[in-house]
Amino acid sequence: MKRVFLICVIGAALCVSGVFAEHPEDQIGIGLQLGGSYTNWFGADFTLKIPKVPVFWTLGAGLNWLSVAGDYYFIDKEFAPKIHLGWYLGAGAEVGLGFWGYNAGYFGLAVGARVPIGLSWQPLDWLEVYLQVVPGIGIQIVPPVDLYLPIGGSLGVRFWI
Repeated sequence: MKRVFLICVIGAALCVSGVFAEHPEDQIGIGLQLGGSYTNWFGADFTLKIPKVPVFWTLGAGLNWLSVAGDYYFIDKEFAPKIHLGWYLGAGAEVGLGFWGYNAGYFGLAVGARVPIGLSWQPLDWLEVYLQVVPGIGIQIVPPVDLYLPIGGSLGVRFWI
């Protein structure tokens, strides 16, 4: 019985008709998020959504990495329209550059694929607050070559202008 109920709840959430945060194509989203990802374990990220480009960009800086990521959201829907609460699921890529670390001569380069899954709340037309988990797969290219299966996450705020 619990499974049937859970399946019905998930199915209802997936079938919600409106797209969450129905921002016009000509709006710009600018924000800041705190958290971590594959190439930026903990830091502050600048986020940007450019009009008519379906990618959410992130430029990050952490303790020892600079990173750039781009995510495309396949699902971006409201599940509680009265309070403007929604969720999203996407796919993206990330590139990171390490410029120092355990010793002064450290240099690293990493690339990865990511799957952002998040909750988004828009209390005002111009303000969005979100919480996301970002599992992925990545490879450190330089040095040494290494494969990772990271789970990152972040808390962010975005302003729509």
